[in-house]
Amino acid sequence: MVSLDVVRDRYFYRVFYSMTYVADGIGLLNTIVPVTEIVQEGLEGALVGLTLTLQRCVNIFVDTNAYGVFQGTNYYSAAAVAADTSDARWDVLLSLFLNFALNALAWVGLFFLPSQKLDAQQLRMYGGFTKFASFGILAFCLVLFIYSLVVTLMALMPSTSCLTFVGGPGC
Repeated sequence: MVSLDVVRDRYFYRVFYSMTYVADGIGLLNTIVPVTEIVQEGLEGALVGLTLTLQRCVNIFVDTNAYGVFQGTNYYSAAAVAADTSDARWDVLLSLFLNFALNALAWVGLFFLPSQKLDAQQLRMYGGFTKFASFGILAFCLVLFIYSLVVTLMALMPSTSCLTFVGGPGC
């Protein structure tokens, strides 16, 4: 509504922008709830460490792409936005929808949480552990870290720092 000039109010924009922090809240829930509901006594610290490591890897991935692939100016022209054309408004709206859609992916994590404490305890006692899940989580974290490292190194090298993929103006 802000990008289409229906409502031009900074408070309206801030309210919708602050909704993107729901993903942070869900990430915090995914960090705390498994520790208090599932883990056996004595293993809480290890699970918190692993969970926070995964969360940091995802945050590094997001921060790396904020100035590269998902940079707003890749989806709209700053000159067109300054001219305030209808096409520019739609381009800005598209980039906002992309931002909100990526943040909405955090809701997927809620489906992996058990609904009640008893469900979590039964899952722990009668099954639910797989080596494939552990390997998958570790591989996912490793892929995110390596990708972020490569993009960061490419941004530091003069020959590749001009690529829009790494946040440059384009070669």
